[in-house]
Order: sequence, then structure tokens, then C-alpha cells
Amino acid sequence: MLKFRNLQFFAFGLGGLLAAFLSVAGQDSSQNLFQNYELRPFDALAFQVFQEPDLSQQIRIDSDGTANFPLVGKVRIGGMTVEEATTYLFERYNADYLVNPQISLLVTEYAPREVQVLGQVNQPGPVVIPVDRELSLVEAIAAASGATRLANLRDVSVRRVLEDGRNVTFDIDVQEMITKEKGETFILQHKDIIFIPERTF
Repeated sequence: MLKFRNLQFFAFGLGGLLAAFLSVAGQDSSQNLFQNYELRPFDALAFQVFQEPDLSQQIRIDSDGTANFPLVGKVRIGGMTVEEATTYLFERYNADYLVNPQISLLVTEYAPREVQVLGQVNQPGPVVIPVDRELSLVEAIAAASGATRLANLRDVSVRRVLEDGRNVTFDIDVQEMITKEKGETFILQHKDIIFIPERTF
């Protein structure tokens, strides 16, 4: 009986250590994800400088990727990761305003990113792109509750507006992507419009 109790205690101890390890690993992974997040227009940020409460502000990134910070004014941080933006702001404040400032930058609201899935899917409409990863064309169709039985997956079109304003359309054989074990993956971008046509018999 004593051995059984010791075994239970040993197992419990291992379980506790494993749970603690997984918890720390999860926190590290989440922290790395946050630091590597690429800032985008309309993200909302909480900006703080340790022991400088007057500088604390809620800031939103403008459409051109710039944001207005106390003292330093407007700076371009769109396209930077959170870690890069924090380092950049440290350098700006440390150069002219504060001595070795401890800066905190936290994303409090992520700008929505989505695509439109139209045509022969069971739930046409917007599909949100996850904050922490890319969204593939196959995943977007699945998120729209899948294709209908009338869908022509061999002639799917994706319309995209490029940075220079030009419109381009990609014609994609999604059926082949699904059928092949290691088929190509088409990664979607914000504001892409996917159209799945109906089969012609």
C-alpha cells in the first residue's frame, strides 16, 4: 500500500512538472507570437514608459502605417513587428528625450483581415484571416462550410487588388489541390475575393 501511495505521489509529481513545463512553454510560444506580430494599419496599441505615466497612451495606427507618439510625434511602424517597433521607439526616446527608457508596446485590438468567399459554398460571405497564421484557399472554402454539390472546384477564381491599385485574377484548380497529397497551397491576402462557379453539365 505504501508503494502504491509513493507511486501515486511520484506520478502526480511528474504530472505537475509536465503541466508546469507545458504552461511555461505555452507562455513562451504566445510571447514569441506576439513579439513577431507584424503591425498593420488600424491596429490599436497600448503604449507605456516605465515611471513616465504622462506618456502612457492608447494609439491607433493610421492607414498609411504611421502612428502619433508623445514627444517624438508621428513615426512609421506599420510593417514592423512589435519587437522591432519597441526597439525603434526606444532608440527615438533614448536619443533625445529619456535616459534608457523602459518601453512597453501592446496590441490591444487587431485590425480585421478577411476575405470574401462567394458562389457555390454553403455559407458565402466573409472569412476572417487568423492573426497568428496565414489562410489558404482550401481553408477559406472549408470555413465557408465547404463547397456545394454543384460547385466547380476546377475553375475557382481569386481576385486581388495589388499595392499599386491594379486588379489581378488567379484561376485555380482547387480540386487538384485537394486530390494531391502534396499539392500546391494558395495563400490568401486581405480583401481577396474568391468565387466558386457552378458546374455546367
